[in-house]
Amino acid sequence: MIKPPTRSSSSSTTQSKFPIFLNEPRLSEPVQIAERIYILSMPMSFHPGHVHTYLLEDDDGFVVFDSGHIGPDCEAAWKSFLDSELGSRGIKQIMLTHTHPDHSGKAEWLWQQTNAQVWMAEAEEDAVKRLWRRSCKHENEMSAFFAQWGVPEEHFNNILSMFKGFRMGTSDFEDTPIHTIESNQRFEWAGDTWQVLFSYGHTPCNVCFYQADKGYMITGDQILPSIFPNISVWWGSDENPLQLYLDSLLELKVIPAQLLMPSHGMPFSDLQKRINQIVQFHRKRLVRLLKFLNDEPKTAYESIAAILPKSEKTWTISLVVGQVFALLRYLHGKGLIVQIGDDVWSFQALPQALSQLADFPELASF
Repeated sequence: MIKPPTRSSSSSTTQSKFPIFLNEPRLSEPVQIAERIYILSMPMSFHPGHVHTYLLEDDDGFVVFDSGHIGPDCEAAWKSFLDSELGSRGIKQIMLTHTHPDHSGKAEWLWQQTNAQVWMAEAEEDAVKRLWRRSCKHENEMSAFFAQWGVPEEHFNNILSMFKGFRMGTSDFEDTPIHTIESNQRFEWAGDTWQVLFSYGHTPCNVCFYQADKGYMITGDQILPSIFPNISVWWGSDENPLQLYLDSLLELKVIPAQLLMPSHGMPFSDLQKRINQIVQFHRKRLVRLLKFLNDEPKTAYESIAAILPKSEKTWTISLVVGQVFALLRYLHGKGLIVQIGDDVWSFQALPQALSQLADFPELASF
């Protein structure tokens, strides 16, 4: 449960020229966006073309939030920063919001260069070592998992290819000392208290960092200003990630944050508005899926047409169909659909399911 700290009555009321809101990333160039906070946008070769790290300047060195992906462009950006006057102050901590490759891929290398402490949530350490690094070694189990959802065998090589990409894109952290981030933990940085807020669904445990007095929040991928975070059922992961994600948004919406620092897209200010847009996006998908399942049972693979009709069934097929898995798991958990079959699952909506969907508080507008 999130327990946001109250704003301190003694906090300074002095107005600064910060925060600033950028219109687009300035790749590989640190840009100050708030007092003692910099954004360093790393280039990516795939959508959305960038991933942000944030640099918080403490008195004895920088705290880095996420490391970027494993590719040479990120390494060049880090080398440039470390060789600069700003970077000469050193890096003391590397805080990972989560361990997807574009966030954690360069963490081990950065630790080797700086000897900074590497911090992550326990669930994320498990994810990177058990799922992102080892899933592709369980080819038979994964094939059986996707087959049960109705995915044709012709897609299995593409699915395995994506999991191999995750393995190649993440550090193994076998020799890296890991410091565990705890829920509601507090850190003292640059004279301010930052609180850890755990959130779920996009990844086993996305860590947000919240500074109450100034209203700053580093969101990772949990809340992005224009992209809707991928919520998928993965082989070996949470059974109902969409429920976890919507519940997390329900908790986060009460936080009075004023400067949201996401991993993709530019910093923004209206947290409640954006959460409402995300909730509406998932509610519309759920409505479309229930209508599609109303007449006769359909597999998850057949249901892609109702949710993502223009999707390409290439190496991303596991992410595409995984989103449908997540929607079906949510509806099944709410008792709105029935699951039929043993070897291959089909799903059918129950009578009155559409009208009952509006009763769930995590799907309500606010």
